[in-house]
Amino acid sequence: MKVIKVEWCAKNIQESAYGESADFAGIILRSTARLKGLATKALDYSKDIVLDRQVYLAAPLLRDCVSDFHKLSPDIEVEILCDETDELLCDRAHLTEVMNNLLSNADEAMHGQGSIVIEGKRFGKTGYAICVSDTGDGIPKEEWGQLFSPYYTTKTSNHHMGLGLYYCRNVMLKHGGSIEAKQNKGRGTTFVLRFPGL
Repeated sequence: MKVIKVEWCAKNIQESAYGESADFAGIILRSTARLKGLATKALDYSKDIVLDRQVYLAAPLLRDCVSDFHKLSPDIEVEILCDETDELLCDRAHLTEVMNNLLSNADEAMHGQGSIVIEGKRFGKTGYAICVSDTGDGIPKEEWGQLFSPYYTTKTSNHHMGLGLYYCRNVMLKHGGSIEAKQNKGRGTTFVLRFPGL
């Protein structure tokens, strides 16, 4: 509620101010918008996850997950490897948000340039795994134990709360599956999402 009051005051100042004062009001407005976004995201990520699971073809689902990322990071090459007939039982909205988190992390690790391979494949009798591999800087050894902990982040920008991978883990647990991180032999990191069978 206090943020809304600050936002209202800043709007009124901006409408009547000129020059530097209007610029400062604009800064306040952008800051309040960012705070509201962070609060919303924190609430979404911390509340109980309710799934709406359906059967999807994995290939077009993964292509949809990547489409927005292509627009934001055109210098990163993304390759999707999976059989066009593969089926996956999942919650589409939550899987999309999980993929957004993993792709965003990969983008930052590669500083906006590099390549990502997303591979979908069956495991066991009916399970399905999605592997997201990047060519980034990798993860320092001292951070591995904290990767999926809430509010843990090594990122310096102020829009990170350290809830992304924690949310990903909770989504996968709700699916009855898992998420695992692996250091690539050459360069970068691979995150493996494992879903139970249909």
